[in-house]
Amino acid sequence: MTIKDLHQHNSFKNIDEFIKSMPSKKTFNRRGDLMSNLSDGNRLAILWILLHSTECVFNIAKICNISSQLVSSKLKDLKKAGIVIPERHGKEVYYHFSDSEDAKFLKSILEQLEKIK
Repeated sequence: MTIKDLHQHNSFKNIDEFIKSMPSKKTFNRRGDLMSNLSDGNRLAILWILLHSTECVFNIAKICNISSQLVSSKLKDLKKAGIVIPERHGKEVYYHFSDSEDAKFLKSILEQLEKIK
């Protein structure tokens, strides 16, 4: 479908302005990649916990009823994506959301889960 085709169907009042307002393909791809972090149930549960609290691997594993090794693996992926930040306190490492735009984006999605239950 071309822009000209859209005009013929009168789908939009001003298709050129609409297209200019669209995020770039790069932005769509980046957000799509970011949202893939929500496609894994364990990762989603971990993120939901971290939305509400700063926690260590042991506590997250206990809450989610999964192994510490699995939690560590998921947190490693989230750290690599810039979503969570580890902080060492003595022997323990605690995780929390970063202040990045990507983390804020995921937080806004996770906050909607509380409304759904």
